[in-house]
Amino acid sequence: MKTLFTILPFLLLSIYAESIGQTDMNKAGVAGNTDGINKHLPLFLGTVNETNKSKNSVLPDLRIYLDKLGQKRTRIKSDNKFFNYLFYKTHRKYLKHYQPHTSVEDILERGTYDCVSGTAFYALLLDYLGMDYEIKEFDFHVLIIAKSGDRQFLIESTDPTGGLNDNPKEIADRIRYYVDKDNSNNNLSVGSHEQLYQYVVAINHKNISLTELAGLLHYNNAVYYYNQKKVFKAAASIQKSFALYDSKRIRAFRQLAARSFLGDPNLTQHQKEKLIDLIGLELVALK
Repeated sequence: MKTLFTILPFLLLSIYAESIGQTDMNKAGVAGNTDGINKHLPLFLGTVNETNKSKNSVLPDLRIYLDKLGQKRTRIKSDNKFFNYLFYKTHRKYLKHYQPHTSVEDILERGTYDCVSGTAFYALLLDYLGMDYEIKEFDFHVLIIAKSGDRQFLIESTDPTGGLNDNPKEIADRIRYYVDKDNSNNNLSVGSHEQLYQYVVAINHKNISLTELAGLLHYNNAVYYYNQKKVFKAAASIQKSFALYDSKRIRAFRQLAARSFLGDPNLTQHQKEKLIDLIGLELVALK
């Protein structure tokens, strides 16, 4: 019996964008959605990496960059040119090195990113600009489809050279690729208790919110801490992830973690009860 849980991994897949015509941009001034940044950015600041820097130390630079993007949005006359600027400039400036288990905090402080944090960063930029987009969740990946008028732009943060595409057929093919890949690769497991429980949680393809994406980031943190046997940090991350995103994936992992905590001979009864309470489950329901 295997426990099947996944951390959304790095998929470096080249998609070379073609320029297909130009669309007039909205000439009106772009009023930045600072409320959205203030609401969502704190959700993505949790990190498994130790840091001595203040979280506020990098925010002035981000504010300058957001203002610059807003100005570019009003000046660049075509969708193609603007999205090329947005994607490649952001990658050069912020998304410098791929590293698993990173958050937006890591992007701002170190330039390290992964699938979830990179997607979150682009979503935060688009949200600030007031642009329409969808965040697509698959079993092992997330990406963004940005929209401008009747055009769509696929943004794949983990492909720095070709992760921008506006070809409708290629976008549809890429979505189909991830759905098919999910169906054929449900063989990843986490933790040392995998022989005890079996959960097969298929996502395949789902649109999620920016808040729910933050839930996936904390889910990945929970999986990381669980593998490291840091049980209280794992439980805290499970609680955060479930509060942000009540999904099958997170519910199943919460149940797995709870039962593994109860079966851990190295934990006292008091510690077990604290852990179960921390992740928001009733002890009696697990017996």
